[in-house]
Amino acid sequence: MKRLIIVLSFMFILITITGCKKDIEEVKVLMPSGAPTLGFLQMIHDDEEIMGLPVSYESVSGPDLLNSAMTSKSHQIVVAPTNMGAKLYKINPHYLYAGTLTFGNLYLVSNEALSINDLENETIYAFGEGGTPEILLRKVLGDRNVSIQFLNSVNDVNYGFTTGSYKVVLLAEPVLSVTKTKKEVHTVIDIQAEYQSLMGTSSYPQAGVFISRDFVSNNEAFVDAFLEKLQKSVEFTNTDKESASDYYIEAGLLPDLPKQVIINAIPGANIEFLNSQASKPLIETYFNMILDFKGQLIGGSLPDDEFYLG
Repeated sequence: MKRLIIVLSFMFILITITGCKKDIEEVKVLMPSGAPTLGFLQMIHDDEEIMGLPVSYESVSGPDLLNSAMTSKSHQIVVAPTNMGAKLYKINPHYLYAGTLTFGNLYLVSNEALSINDLENETIYAFGEGGTPEILLRKVLGDRNVSIQFLNSVNDVNYGFTTGSYKVVLLAEPVLSVTKTKKEVHTVIDIQAEYQSLMGTSSYPQAGVFISRDFVSNNEAFVDAFLEKLQKSVEFTNTDKESASDYYIEAGLLPDLPKQVIINAIPGANIEFLNSQASKPLIETYFNMILDFKGQLIGGSLPDDEFYLG
C-alpha cells in the first residue's frame, strides 16, 4: 500500500507539472521599423507558420519598445541594436545572440559636394547622442575640428536638411532615400566604408537577432528552421528588390514609403545575415571600439561566450 501511495503521488506531481506547462500558441517576432524589416520581407509574406507554429511579425519605432520586450520577455525573437542586447544580457541573460542582420546604414551627407577633408570648422547636425551613431561619427571624424549638434531624432535632422537650414547632416537609410527624392544630396562619408578602412575589418554589426534562451532550449529545430528562412529572406530582398518592395507595401510596414524609395534604400541598408559564431570577431572588434568611448553602452565589458547562440 505504501508503495502504491508513493507511485500515485509521483504520478500526481507529474500530471500537475505537465498541466502547468503552457504550449506555445504563437511565436512572436519584434523588430525596429526601417532597415531591419527589409530582411524579413519574404518571411512576413510567406511564413505565417514555421514547423506548424504560427509566427507573428511586429515592427515598432524607437528603441524603448525593443528594450521593454527583452526585459519582459514578451517576444521569443527580438531584433535589436547589438549593444542594447549585450547590455541587457549583462543584467539578465534572457536572450542569446543568434546572428547579425544589419551592417550599418549611416551616411554623412551635404547639400554640396564635399570631402571628409572639407569638414574643418563645419557644423554637423546628427542624431543618436550618447549612442552608436555618435560613437561611429566621432570615430570616423577623428581629431578634425568639427562641431556636432545633436537633435532628438533622424527625422528632426532630415527636416532641417530638407528645408535648407542645415548644410551637413548624419542620416540613415531608408530616410536618406526619401530625402533624395526631394533635393540633391551629396555623400560626404559612407560611415560603413570608413569604419572598414579604419578598423581593417568588415562593417560594424549594427543590429542582430536575439532569441529567448528558454525558447531555444525547447525548440531547437524551430530555431534552426527560422534562421535558415531568414537567411533566404535576406538574399531575396537583396536580389529581387522589385518583389521585396511590393511585399513591404503589402505588409503596411513603417515608415510608409513609395515603391521606388524602398528599392533605392535596399543597397544602402546593408542587410545581410551572419550567424552568431561568424559574427563573434566582428562583434568583439565593434564592442572594443565602444568600450573606448562609452563602455556602459554594452554593460562595461565584452559579453562572455554564452552570449552567442551555439
